Amino acid sequence: GLYENSYTAFLEKAASRKNLHVLSNMYVDRVKIQDGRAIGVIAQRPFANGLRGPEYLVGARREVLLAAGAVGSAALLRRSSPSLSELVRPLRDQALITLAWHCGACNVTQEVLQTVKALHGHGDKHLVEQLQSRDVMYGHGLVMNLAGQKVLVLGRIVKCWACAPGVLGDQLEMNIVLLQPHSFEFDVSADGQLSDVDRLTHEGDIKAAVEGARLVKAAVQTMPEYEQLQLTPAGMFHEDPEKDLRAGGGIYSFFGGTATCRLGDVVDGELKVKGVRGLRAADASVLPEPPAGRPYFSIIKVAHVAAQLAMRDAMSK
Repeated sequence: GLYENSYTAFLEKAASRKNLHVLSNMYVDRVKIQDGRAIGVIAQRPFANGLRGPEYLVGARREVLLAAGAVGSAALLRRSSPSLSELVRPLRDQALITLAWHCGACNVTQEVLQTVKALHGHGDKHLVEQLQSRDVMYGHGLVMNLAGQKVLVLGRIVKCWACAPGVLGDQLEMNIVLLQPHSFEFDVSADGQLSDVDRLTHEGDIKAAVEGARLVKAAVQTMPEYEQLQLTPAGMFHEDPEKDLRAGGGIYSFFGGTATCRLGDVVDGELKVKGVRGLRAADASVLPEPPAGRPYFSIIKVAHVAAQLAMRDAMSK
């Protein structure tokens, strides 16, 4: 199949429209607010040496639409005014735990996932031959309920040229993703930096991650290749998953960040930022929590609703 992204699916088809103007190589610093209304954005064109040039006001006759993502939109609000900065909420994300084994040449991801499925022994899971998100990094995945949480288990084989001293060949990586953890949050600063969070703190999250790690370990150890290829643990959570997870460290973002401009707290039911006229947000930041999967299709729906609302308001004036 063909790989699609936002440019090929949407922007490329709209590029010839007379009412669309794309300014490349521009950095938007903040929203310009005057008398409680967003009148445009302040943008700068960076120089080759990394410094930024003079500021430009790009005006908006009707409204400004933020679509810089859960991190970018939050950072823009923080830089725009103190009152908007106070609205920003912590970024809620999906949590990633990775277990890895070295092997000379192995291709057992499907077998491992099928074994995880059998060991789990419930009927509420399904094997996905190719992830619907079409994430080219991962070939196969399994969604299941563990400790009351929706968990995604992913498997992939990666080439490993320096996994360990003297080790060449492949590495089997099994990734456990908590799709909607109770508490896995990051603060977003005005310059778009995230606070350093590398552990799970909610007991329910820890239980789901531990159960997932134990299932994956048990499944890998049933593979004939485990002894034949001398798969060697390479990473955290192998010896004692519960002890390792409670100790902290080794928990990463699965890049499903949402909720910094969450619906109800920061934007209203029409995606308008509270306290400022003429300003909407339409990206992952408005989702109250990460979806039970990859956020791509949820973001597309938010964009579709925002376009309909903006069109309605424009035609009513």
